[in-house]
Amino acid sequence: MIEVPRIAVLDQNDQLQCFLDNSSRDATNYYSDNLHTYLEGSASTLTLTASTKDSDSKFLINGNKLAFVYNEKEYYLNILTTERDEYSVTVDSYSTSFELLNEQAESYEATEELTFVQYLNQCDPEHTLTVGTNEVSDLKYQTKFDSQSTILARIFEIAVIFGAEVEFVPVLNEDYSLKQTTINIYKEHDDDNQGVGTRQIGQTLRYGVNISGITKKSDVTKLFTAIWLTGDDNLTIAGMEKNINDSAGNLLYWSPYGDPHIYAVQARNRFPSNLMSKTDRYIAKYGTYSTSSMDELYIESLLELKTGSEPVVEYTITGQVDGSIGDTFFVEDKEYDPVLYLETRITEQEIHFTQPSNDKTTFGNYVEKASEISSTLLSKMQSMIDSSKTYSCTIESSNGIVFKNTSGSTTLTANVNNGSENVASSMLITWYKDDVEISVGTSYVVLAEDMTTDKARFKFIATSDGIVKGQNEVTISIVHDAVVLYIMSSAGSAFKNDQIDTVMSVVIYRGSDVITTQAQMVEAFGSTSYLEWSVRKYGESSYTTVLSSDSHLSDGGFKYTVGPSDIDTQAVFQVALNI
Repeated sequence: MIEVPRIAVLDQNDQLQCFLDNSSRDATNYYSDNLHTYLEGSASTLTLTASTKDSDSKFLINGNKLAFVYNEKEYYLNILTTERDEYSVTVDSYSTSFELLNEQAESYEATEELTFVQYLNQCDPEHTLTVGTNEVSDLKYQTKFDSQSTILARIFEIAVIFGAEVEFVPVLNEDYSLKQTTINIYKEHDDDNQGVGTRQIGQTLRYGVNISGITKKSDVTKLFTAIWLTGDDNLTIAGMEKNINDSAGNLLYWSPYGDPHIYAVQARNRFPSNLMSKTDRYIAKYGTYSTSSMDELYIESLLELKTGSEPVVEYTITGQVDGSIGDTFFVEDKEYDPVLYLETRITEQEIHFTQPSNDKTTFGNYVEKASEISSTLLSKMQSMIDSSKTYSCTIESSNGIVFKNTSGSTTLTANVNNGSENVASSMLITWYKDDVEISVGTSYVVLAEDMTTDKARFKFIATSDGIVKGQNEVTISIVHDAVVLYIMSSAGSAFKNDQIDTVMSVVIYRGSDVITTQAQMVEAFGSTSYLEWSVRKYGESSYTTVLSSDSHLSDGGFKYTVGPSDIDTQAVFQVALNI
């Protein structure tokens, strides 16, 4: 039997006014309902409509509350908006309390290391929240909050610092009034910790097999397979060496000594860089993390790499999945080769009490989706995110990344993307060639003639207010036309009796160039270039190098004179161009 809950309507003083009850003809009924739950803070919204012909609809006004029990879980929501005409009234209600949404937490700087609860008490001195589960009770950090924010935004900010997820759980009295709001603090979801929700062991969701009405969104645009985070005072992890293997003993994450990166080896093999000029094929992410501890910097880098080296895959399923917000499932996707296996979580649910066929469940494999609860909450949280975010950076080349025969040029342009917006012009863009600073500006022109080697690495770093916001690099290469050597013989390849000597001449072809002298060779390939002859005589298994002082050679090796006396039955000659 489908559960359609009875909903209590309470006034601003938490006094019961009426019930919305679809099982009773005498009570006010409701329809067009949508209970939307979110992973972020286990927040929820409820929209519903009732007829204005019912007298109790007068209690559906801003500031009143809606309270009910559904699927053994208690809900308590504030009515924040209403839309009323002569026929119906539609209300929007939100689970977070007015105090958390509207009350401000002042800027604050801790003078010592504090626990999560101590920071919570500082921003919520009235103790509107009761701490329940606390999986980070043993952690302490010293930090500061530079600006004023809502209490709710401050709590989310504290959670980020402690690597935690928070859950707000209302507890109702028998008369449906609010007894307390419990805050549960979990270690952030990872391989070892569940966070909010439970692990649904033994339940595998198979794309296209045992679930229907599914839409899959897969995104690898922000995927990276290596990471370099810089701490305080340019701290890196170059001073440590760590290797992490998977359960089969294969290398999973690699941190070589002297290198500030952590490499996701297996992820690189599955998702190599599309820039063929990158020999390592890693896709690197760069950023900053405020810490003076190398161990802490390594942990933060590894956590980011673990999530960032998997594609962002999101599944939206029509119908109600047997699970709750935060629950973890195993997903098998055979569209990838090899098969992609994901541990995925429920990030959103839409429950329609009166029309369950419209139910939807959304899964996300590693990121908690931003809650669309209120513009106030979102703006505050976005400000918090923007202060420390790094941007997606790319380099555009006007003429490719390969020069031919030391000629040509290309213009490198830095793109610093905030979503779909390029914000490079608002930042300081500094260019480097092989880690040496060469220019400042959004673009840099590379001339092939200025290339002193066949490869050079060009990088830009984008900063704002002295903080690194992102970087990227590209390798420019020089390739040369294919070089072919021919040996021409003036008198063929066989001697008869006392036939005259033959002169073997070298001809070098490079593109449209024909090179027949030592001078031409030096001009084309440089002063260090030379020809090297070798010979394998009859009965010998290997070639013997002919010394450059050998009297048979002339014109810098371009000519080799050989006569019948030099040949015992048979000999094979070869020549190599050394640059």
